[in-house]
Amino acid sequence: MYQDDQGNIARTWLVEPDQAAQIRDLADGLGVSHSALMRYLLRFALGEIDAGRLTLRTRPARYELVED
Repeated sequence: MYQDDQGNIARTWLVEPDQAAQIRDLADGLGVSHSALMRYLLRFALGEIDAGRLTLRTRPARYELVED
């Protein structure tokens, strides 16, 4: 796992093409790096979840190994 000199860890997340474009456009428009914007947005969203102001709905899901 890669970690830079500021302690940031490189991760790969799958996003939809429209989301990637929106992040690119917003970051470029603000003149900030895409990673810096994503760190900010994740910090904000996780803070909202921790504070109880944002809830995520879930439903049960189960994966089963298919052995052929």
